[in-house]
Amino acid sequence: MESSTISVEKHNVAPYLSVLLGAKSTKEESCSVHEVILQLLQEESSDEMKVGSTIKDEVGELGTVKITSYTISKEPSWAKGLEIKDLEHHVFVSFNVRDHLAFYFSEKGKKDTIREFFGKKRLPNLFPIPISKLNGNFINEDEIKMLWLSGIHGRDNFKADSKVLGGKSVADTLDPEGSPQLA
Repeated sequence: MESSTISVEKHNVAPYLSVLLGAKSTKEESCSVHEVILQLLQEESSDEMKVGSTIKDEVGELGTVKITSYTISKEPSWAKGLEIKDLEHHVFVSFNVRDHLAFYFSEKGKKDTIREFFGKKRLPNLFPIPISKLNGNFINEDEIKMLWLSGIHGRDNFKADSKVLGGKSVADTLDPEGSPQLA
């Protein structure tokens, strides 16, 4: 029987739509975060999950990337009592560059699920990047023409989940007091 997981190389995965950023504390010597998050994905999944092999590669001289493909097998919502399953192919990508990490999850909602573990028992040395550091690194020039923001708050009927800002100087349009939950 052939495997239902596929082999994925970094040039096969595009585009990176939205990533979760994190900063490692100085206590984190070896980077096993990818493996811990993969284990969390398996534990948090309510469906049958089969994990493929993990590919590790260099990102120039800056750092490393790890790519793991996996499949989710679940009963279709319309098929009650039938012995059929939908098969979804997903990929989890982690980038490790110095003291920072970025994570891409193709499976919907996993970014928010994993963010909840930052700084806690399972990921004690991984933290959200402070907004002041993000602003200093990315919003320090007037050349920024477009910015995509995603909510870090829980889903709510009264707050936007995401926001796109565009114009001649996006830095001037940011309102940290009006939209502090968007990062």
